[in-house]
Amino acid sequence: MNARDRRVIQQHKESIEHSKMNHEESIEVSKKNLKLTVFVIVLTIVSILVAIMGIQVNRRGFDDAPEQPQPTVTIQYNTGDAFFPLSRFSTVPIDSNGYIEFSHPWWEPEDKGLQFEGWVRDDNASHGIYPAGHHLRINVGVQADGSTLVFYARMMFMDLECIDSRGRVTIFYHYSGGYNPPSALGMVKNSVGAVQFQHPLDVPTRMGYRFVGWQLHGDADFEITVASQYVVIPIGNPTQNAFIMFIPKWERLY
Repeated sequence: MNARDRRVIQQHKESIEHSKMNHEESIEVSKKNLKLTVFVIVLTIVSILVAIMGIQVNRRGFDDAPEQPQPTVTIQYNTGDAFFPLSRFSTVPIDSNGYIEFSHPWWEPEDKGLQFEGWVRDDNASHGIYPAGHHLRINVGVQADGSTLVFYARMMFMDLECIDSRGRVTIFYHYSGGYNPPSALGMVKNSVGAVQFQHPLDVPTRMGYRFVGWQLHGDADFEITVASQYVVIPIGNPTQNAFIMFIPKWERLY
């Protein structure tokens, strides 16, 4: 082997060694790049998780915040000396536009020698005179929260002809398996065709049962009423006679 061949072999060895070194360097760079990529991915995932947790914390804090109470107005009924057995106060909500909606009671205040003409807002007839049971929608404004709106009973001298023309209502009490139901009542309709009365103190009895209250026959949605309770029932047509019946509700004892 001459000097020229040995030089060629040496150059070939050096080329192989150089290629090996380049390959090892490439692998090392790839490893570093892979580590960097993994680090970036992990950092991104952590950032996303932190952001999600922050949103959930904020949402939970928002959900747990105390709910603001809805603004309301108190409706008060002033009847003076007139008899009015129902509640004189009620609370109605104010909607987002500042309006309240409610209906006047069907019961008309009673006073000897007088008859009810209607409800007057703030004792000022310019607002209108509203009959019993009338539904109202009034703009009071959201700032009216906590205020009181007073309606006064407007009474006038009794018109006997008007009273005589009103329909009569007979109120029957059924025994429904019991004994000794109260006697029937005879009442006169008020000016809007409702009948207002007080249940008798006496109640029927039934062996093995307890009397719970009176259910208006044919109207399952009407509230259960009890002995001596004042009741008003809108019937309609103030001049037409009518009759209604109450059925006792029983609770089994044994």
